[in-house]
Amino acid sequence: FMTFRAHNIQIGEIFNQDKYFTLGAPTFTSRAGERLNEGQQLSIVANAQTAFWCTIVLSQFFNAFMCKTRVASVFKQGVFGNQVLNACGLVMIGIMVAIVYIPFLQPIFGTASHDNFWFWIPCLIAWVTLLLWNEGRKWVFRNYPESTFTKIFAW
Repeated sequence: FMTFRAHNIQIGEIFNQDKYFTLGAPTFTSRAGERLNEGQQLSIVANAQTAFWCTIVLSQFFNAFMCKTRVASVFKQGVFGNQVLNACGLVMIGIMVAIVYIPFLQPIFGTASHDNFWFWIPCLIAWVTLLLWNEGRKWVFRNYPESTFTKIFAW
C-alpha cells in the first residue's frame, strides 16, 4: 500500500477498481487530482508487486535464521554457522535481486526496479516484527517452560 500512497492514491481508491491498473486501463484520476495513464498505472502495480514479493522473500530469509533453534536466541546461536543455510540465503537474495533489477526479467515476473528508500520500509517492518516475535517467544520458552504459551507454541 505504501507504493500507492507514494503516488497520492488512497487505499480505498484501489479496491473494487476492475478497469484500472490493468492492461487497457483508462486514465485514472485519484482523489488528489493526479491523472495516471495506463503505463503509469501498470508501473505502479509493478512497483507494488515487487515490494510485496521482496518483503515475502526477505521475511523468509530472516525467519530461516531466527528459527534455527526453538529456544536459543539468534544473538547467542550465531547467524553464520550453517554454511548450507548461508549458501541458500545468498542464492535466494541473488535470485530476488536479479528478478527485480535485470531488465529482461522484469516483464516476465511483473517486477520493477526500485531506487526509493521507502520501498524497503515494509521489509524492515516485517523483519523487526519477526525478530521481536521470535525472540519474545524464545524468551518465554526459556524462562517459563511449563506455561500455557510454551505448551501452545513449542513444537
